[in-house]
Amino acid sequence: MEAIGLGTAQLEVSGHSRIVLFDNAFCNASDTTFVTGFNNSSFVLNECVGTAFHNVKATAHRHSKIEGFDNAEIRGCNYAFIILNDNATCKKYKDKTVIVRS
Repeated sequence: MEAIGLGTAQLEVSGHSRIVLFDNAFCNASDTTFVTGFNNSSFVLNECVGTAFHNVKATAHRHSKIEGFDNAEIRGCNYAFIILNDNATCKKYKDKTVIVRS
């Protein structure tokens, strides 16, 4: 599935999907979904891959990877892999989260 979230859209996605979020949209994704967030959107990943730009707030759970740019705020939990660029920040909430600052 491919979808674009606009405005205040709320998406619940599972299984090999591609999602792009804008404005204040939110996505809860699992099972190998790829999510890209822009503006003030937010997303939560469970075993997925994400990219966060602008002021996005994102959380990675269980073997997820998020790369943050601009002023993105990332949270890492349970074996997450986080890559930070620009002014992106990360809070490690659980053990075994890898954080890389490029």
